Amino acid sequence: AAIEMRGLRAGYGERIAIDDVDLSVARGSLTAIFGPNGGGKSTLLKCIAGLMAPCAGTISVLGEPVGAASKRIAYVPQAEQVDWSFPISVEEVVAMGRTPKIGPLRRSSAIDRAAVRAALERVDMLGAADRQVGALSGGQRRRVFLARAIASDPEFYLLDEPVTGVDPTTQEKRSEEHTSELQSLRHLVCRLLLEKK
Repeated sequence: AAIEMRGLRAGYGERIAIDDVDLSVARGSLTAIFGPNGGGKSTLLKCIAGLMAPCAGTISVLGEPVGAASKRIAYVPQAEQVDWSFPISVEEVVAMGRTPKIGPLRRSSAIDRAAVRAALERVDMLGAADRQVGALSGGQRRRVFLARAIASDPEFYLLDEPVTGVDPTTQEKRSEEHTSELQSLRHLVCRLLLEKK
């Protein structure tokens, strides 16, 4: 199995977000987690990614204890969990996807740089490689984080609301361009997941 979880309990301080969760996800499967806001979906993904320690229970990822397989998975966080004011370029964000393979202190090789460029091209963001990530639209930002995941060449993806942050924040009617961007991003996510199957 890709993920095995038994009796998982996790939360934030005194607030328990998920309790007594059992889950088994087969390799090569597509799995979606549905629930209300605040229902623990992001907490569950963070536990699987090894970014949050559970209070109780066990998790194995790709047959290893959680965290040991971190180089083999790609986690795309919710848009709200990112500091968009941090001065970093699109290419630098995507290059972070290579860090698990090369290590934090080693310089990237020609192979790593090619993987970054290929990932940017795949999500149609190569032309924005030098732009500051915070200056992008919501849909473009999501594409950049999907490119980071692609560049890491994972065995599987953990995508936390991959098409959120794209809708306009005003109550005005969506423009045709914005609707097209959202549809394009949804298609990209579907292709990405189906290719890994």
